Amino acid sequence: MAAPDTPAETFKRALGHAARALAEQPELEVAFGSDGPRLSNGVLTLPHPPRDPSGP
Repeated sequence: MAAPDTPAETFKRALGHAARALAEQPELEVAFGSDGPRLSNGVLTLPHPPRDPSGP
C-alpha cells in the first residue's frame, strides 16, 4: 500500500493540474527544480515550493 502524500506533494500535484488547465495543454509536463521557472519543449519547470508555505 502506498504511503499518503505529504502536503508539499499534494500542492505540487494541484499546481501541475492548474498549470495544464490554464495553458489548455493537457499534455504539458510540469517539473520542479532549482532552474525554474521556464518553459522548453513542452516541459514547464517551476521552482520548488517553500518548505513552510505559511511563512512570510
